[in-house]
Amino acid sequence: MNELQEFEAWWDQDCDTSENPYSQHSMMYWAWEAWKAGRAAEREACAVIAFNAYTYIEAANAIRARGQE
Repeated sequence: MNELQEFEAWWDQDCDTSENPYSQHSMMYWAWEAWKAGRAAEREACAVIAFNAYTYIEAANAIRARGQE
């Protein structure tokens, strides 16, 4: 396996094209894949924001509760 093949194998390792309705040789295929990747990245970013907000709220509540003792 040459370097290009190794790179392509790595690049495609998490590529799920099972739902892509377009031909792999069309521009729409790659637009669909880019949209799915963007959607996944946005969901991940939202999950991080939600987790951080939850952590902040829990910490703030613990600080408030400690101050009332």
